[in-house]
Amino acid sequence: MFAEKLAVSRSLLHKKLTALTGESPGELIKRFRLNKAAKMLELKSGNVTGIAFEVGFNDASYFTACFRKQFGISPSQYHKN
Repeated sequence: MFAEKLAVSRSLLHKKLTALTGESPGELIKRFRLNKAAKMLELKSGNVTGIAFEVGFNDASYFTACFRKQFGISPSQYHKN
């Protein structure tokens, strides 16, 4: 859908985004989702599982693993701080 909205092929989108950001389109979208989740956790707008589903993760444990990889702490610890 991302490539379609930009009116380019998937392979061209992948090539251009990787050259510009060093990340694939999937990684870039995941990073944006995790940043949005972090902001929601800062605002204390719900529990961790609810926020994970709201930003587009279907599996709370996968969300936790990705969040820990990007921010270095678990979402629940981030939520407490």
